[in-house]
Amino acid sequence: LNKSVLLNNLKISLPSDKSWSSVTFGNNRFVAVAEDSTIAAYADGGIAWTHTGLPSYRSWTSDTFGKNRFVAVADYSNIAAYSDDGITWTQTELQSNVYCASVTFGNDRFVAVADYSNTAVYSDDGITWTQTELPSFE
Repeated sequence: LNKSVLLNNLKISLPSDKSWSSVTFGNNRFVAVAEDSTIAAYADGGIAWTHTGLPSYRSWTSDTFGKNRFVAVADYSNIAAYSDDGITWTQTELQSNVYCASVTFGNDRFVAVADYSNTAVYSDDGITWTQTELPSFE
């Protein structure tokens, strides 16, 4: 994502020049995360963005919302973070050696997939994660 986005032809600026990688929506709030940073941002209504911090410097590549909780994952690490309001974040760990680049929520469960492997992790709460394997195609 660029620093600016268009919403109904209105240019909206995010609070930093970082490389914004993902944005999600939940509980009437937009939340965006940035790569190679400790930076996230939130906006009620999607227009006036406020800077907030993630718990550690990582390549935050994906975020999602489910069960009244925001969850973000960081590529090149086994680190994830969760927040009940999109403002205050807590760090958690995925299974060891699982470096997830994308996370989503559906069917009452968070699921994240790893780069360059057939590994995935899932969580019912966005805090405790269990490793599973995707089918391998050769």
